[in-house]
Amino acid sequence: MYQSGAETFVLGKVERDVSYVKKGGGEMLTGLYEQNIDVKGRVSVPVRFRAFLGETFVASIGDENCVCLYPMDEWEAYMERVKSLSVDDRSMVMRYIQSCSAECDIDSQGRVVIPPKVRDMAELKKEIVVMGGHNRVEIWNRNSWNKYESEKIDMNRVPDLLKQIGF
Repeated sequence: MYQSGAETFVLGKVERDVSYVKKGGGEMLTGLYEQNIDVKGRVSVPVRFRAFLGETFVASIGDENCVCLYPMDEWEAYMERVKSLSVDDRSMVMRYIQSCSAECDIDSQGRVVIPPKVRDMAELKKEIVVMGGHNRVEIWNRNSWNKYESEKIDMNRVPDLLKQIGF
């Protein structure tokens, strides 16, 4: 059984609904915000996302060159999966991940500072997209998100796929 709550937030010029959905004790993030990253690399984190992330969380580069913010329990589970790799692969992957990850927290104004290396890897300059990514928050360069959305989300297939899963 799903329980959900939706609330409308306004950031800049874009207004989107954000839902914080619970299923069987698990939590998922949904919603998208278009905003700007400031010159110091600070990003405003939506209130619901803050509650999900907790006081301390990890910022890391994602598989599509977006920044991913993981709550500590999700990050720890991710690191446990890395341990399943062979010794050589584990060392290589662990060093890579640790070199482009950092523990972060939210400042008194609801912002997170994206570490410079992670910010550069994701090409976060000014215009960004902050979105719920199921078990993490994703922060994209807006042009990269638009390109991903237009090239990799096949709207000819999505309606049928949604029907397959009863959505």
